Amino acid sequence: MLWIAALAACQSTLQESDAPAPAPDAAPDAARAEASDPKVGDAAPTANENATELPEATIRFEGQSNVSEASLRSAARRELEAYQRGRRPADAADAAYSMEVLLRETGHARGVVEFRVESDALVFVVKEGPETLYDGVVFAGIDDPEELRQLREIFTFPGTGPLATGTPLYRLADVEEALAQVEKFYLLGGHLRVAIEDPAVEFVEEGTKARITVTVKRGPKYTVRNVTFDGIEPRDLGVTGAPFHVRLPAEAAAAVRRELLDGGHQRQEVSGTAKVDEKEKVADIHIAAKPGPRVKLGSVHFRGHKRTRESFLRRRIPLRDADVLAQRILDRGIGNLYRTALFGAIRPTLIERGPDVSDLEIRLDELPARSLDLELGYGSYELARAAVRYRDRNIFGTGRRFGTEARASVRSFGIDFNFEDPYILGRNRSFEITTGFLLREEPSFDREAFQVELVVTQTFESSPWNKYRVRGGYRLRVEKARNAPPDLEIDAQTEGFTRTAGLFLSITRDTRDNLLIPRSGTFSDISFLWSAAPLGADLEFLEIDLRGSVFRALGERVVFGAHVRLRTRHVLNDDATLPIQERLFLGGEASVRSFFESELGPSSSGEALGGLTSAYATFELRYRLWRALHVAPFYDVGMVSPQSFDAVGPPGHAIGLGLRYYLPVGPLRVDFAYNPGRRFAASQSWAIHLAFGFTF
Repeated sequence: MLWIAALAACQSTLQESDAPAPAPDAAPDAARAEASDPKVGDAAPTANENATELPEATIRFEGQSNVSEASLRSAARRELEAYQRGRRPADAADAAYSMEVLLRETGHARGVVEFRVESDALVFVVKEGPETLYDGVVFAGIDDPEELRQLREIFTFPGTGPLATGTPLYRLADVEEALAQVEKFYLLGGHLRVAIEDPAVEFVEEGTKARITVTVKRGPKYTVRNVTFDGIEPRDLGVTGAPFHVRLPAEAAAAVRRELLDGGHQRQEVSGTAKVDEKEKVADIHIAAKPGPRVKLGSVHFRGHKRTRESFLRRRIPLRDADVLAQRILDRGIGNLYRTALFGAIRPTLIERGPDVSDLEIRLDELPARSLDLELGYGSYELARAAVRYRDRNIFGTGRRFGTEARASVRSFGIDFNFEDPYILGRNRSFEITTGFLLREEPSFDREAFQVELVVTQTFESSPWNKYRVRGGYRLRVEKARNAPPDLEIDAQTEGFTRTAGLFLSITRDTRDNLLIPRSGTFSDISFLWSAAPLGADLEFLEIDLRGSVFRALGERVVFGAHVRLRTRHVLNDDATLPIQERLFLGGEASVRSFFESELGPSSSGEALGGLTSAYATFELRYRLWRALHVAPFYDVGMVSPQSFDAVGPPGHAIGLGLRYYLPVGPLRVDFAYNPGRRFAASQSWAIHLAFGFTF
């Protein structure tokens, strides 16, 4: 577009106080090569003549201050490699141009890079100029407030500063993209002819700010006057009176095509055309259609399924022989097959068997359903640990899922079994049975536990409910605490096994853009557990668990994350408290990190006793240093109270710094934290944690 070159030229002409320099977007090769060649007129050596003779030239930089030498080299890596091979001044000029592009992308709108060739070196002289901030946009000749508001929203750019709230940098690429969006805005708004004049850029305050003036010449606005039909009955497509644009006839034809397909007209032909009345500034759309017969289903054939039972596949397709082949129902069936997660690709094909009959052939690329995984790791409390997992996502060829996991560490051993049926309760619901056994050495006692859960999970498809998940069911947990602190006042139940049995419910909302390494979005969960004697419990209490996280990207390298959690267990009978194995603890690699496992909260003789309420908050600033290596300063604060619904107990703090190395399955992290306040059961004021995965 002409306005792009003009904008670059405008930048150059406004450099009144600077030394003359070529426009940033000007073609650099010929001009720079001639100016920088030490011997103008001599023939440049070719790559073939010097491929084995020329030693590597030294690359030096002069004048840069804000932009690093490494960034400049990276921006011109290919051009510098080409120069080393052939020593052509044109390659050096291309490298200087690539560096200038980098300067403009980092806010140095009037930055210039020149070069000179010395006997054994190539020297780049970098004139960064001032960092230029974006100082707003003016749209000449536009007075409508709503129109101006929408245009200014297009010219909203990322802010500067650690919280991305500062004034945006002026970058030519951002302006180019915004101008393209302005053009699209008017074209889709019915202005068939729109011209954006060369934008004027005014540099003020010694070049530290850039103001843009955009002049848009939009032609008259066209609307749709009428829609006519040939071959089918007229229908309302919702476009009469709407702004007309060149894609609208095709979009209207597509809407008719979808309607015919949903009615079983699989062999239809539909086209859309438009006639524009220049005098009235309206357009008439004409839809021509050949519906063809309503096609019925002959039979369904599956190909490529080796392990999956055909009876299971047929139940996923809500069509039977002689049914009308409605496209929406066929699409639903293909979606059902994809939702099983058993197939990498599904290719349906209609095979004509008669004038109004077609067979449906579905070719499936079946994915491996069985997996055996070995995991080795290390935790700050459990120390060396390992896990072996076996999963079968298609047990007996029925799409049901079975998994088992055995895990062990220096301080624990456990085994779990899980069976899931995603179909028995209908669409978007699954039924699970989970059972497991755990032996674990806690800081204050040894835990022995057995648990069974029956869980129903409900998910949703339509927006905005597709961000929600509801889980509920029945949980039975039998536990025993061994080697508890000798001076701990506990009832007789603690000396044997105790039973927690009851109903639970959790509601989750998740808008994170990535479950492993989120950069934006939120996560929230509210859970309830009611343990009661009629349901098989000998411990009666109500548990409430509230969690929430928020993530926000503050530029390409920085993500801010915050997490809060509040849990409380309220005793429902005459017991004063709960046995130690049912109490809540804080401290360790996943909560307040200046403490080791369970050290934050009530204690006796250095032994953690736990409580009935726990609350903590974590704040992190995750910054990418280099490739997959990140650094994360953080602050944690938390408390544990012996009373239920009591979140005002004495807090523990953590101020720290973490290193993360991001792997495809999550980050490997090392956290160092200092405790500036009360120690509780901790023996020192700092802690180091080595772990895998995020704290939240």
